[in-house]
Amino acid sequence: EFDMQVFGNAEVLAAPVNLWNQNGLHIEDDNEDHWIPRIRALMQIAGRQAELTHIYVYADESGLLPKVQYVDIYGKDATTGQELYERIRV
Repeated sequence: EFDMQVFGNAEVLAAPVNLWNQNGLHIEDDNEDHWIPRIRALMQIAGRQAELTHIYVYADESGLLPKVQYVDIYGKDATTGQELYERIRV
């Protein structure tokens, strides 16, 4: 189940931790010299280790509150750079 939360002036859709844990999400700085950090999110997408590029959340808004139906996860294979996609039904 997703929740709407307010941070500053923005409403943010908060995913449950287990959604990200099941795909092994972790954040890293992969810049060797550390003068300019290059932060990236890595996780399993379509069964492969990938750099997360973006997420699309589809919610049914026909009721009183939106209900998330699925989350589309997009990324690039961490080794080959091949584009990857996975849909997670909620």
